[in-house]
Amino acid sequence: MREVMKMGHQKYWLPLLEKKIANEPITKEELDEFLGDFAGVSDIPAAIFAPEFMDAYPEAKIVLTTRDEEKWFESMKATIWHAKNSPFGQTMSDYLWGNDREGEGKMRFLRHNEKVRSAAKERGREVLEFEVKEGWKPLCSFLGPEERNREFPRSDDWAAYKKETQGKESSQQ
Repeated sequence: MREVMKMGHQKYWLPLLEKKIANEPITKEELDEFLGDFAGVSDIPAAIFAPEFMDAYPEAKIVLTTRDEEKWFESMKATIWHAKNSPFGQTMSDYLWGNDREGEGKMRFLRHNEKVRSAAKERGREVLEFEVKEGWKPLCSFLGPEERNREFPRSDDWAAYKKETQGKESSQQ
């Protein structure tokens, strides 16, 4: 999400999200238009498009980051829950949460994880289910590089995110 805000990618994600909501196909060309220089994607909004990414990039590795749904829900309430100050933020919020954030939030999180698993299985793709607290070992074993000899990074910091993106969301479409 941090890169979406810093790089002004909201203008690219919004039409894709609108197409997803309308059950319209999303092509590799549409994804490459603004993601072509990236080696990978993570987090919201990219996670919403997991099946589309699986189809567009059949050689890409799939890592499903998992965590306790209670902790996830508390994190969402402190961060992305507030991302409604732009057409992109409002559309994403509506898609993710619907009309009942408290009642549906955790259920939607669990359903998303199951959709990723199911989409990967339908495509014959392997998925690493990864919890950040596991550190480098499972991630490097799955992706191929040697395990790092440094501390695993942690940047899921709402205060830093808010400072980095302050005012950017409302000024972008």
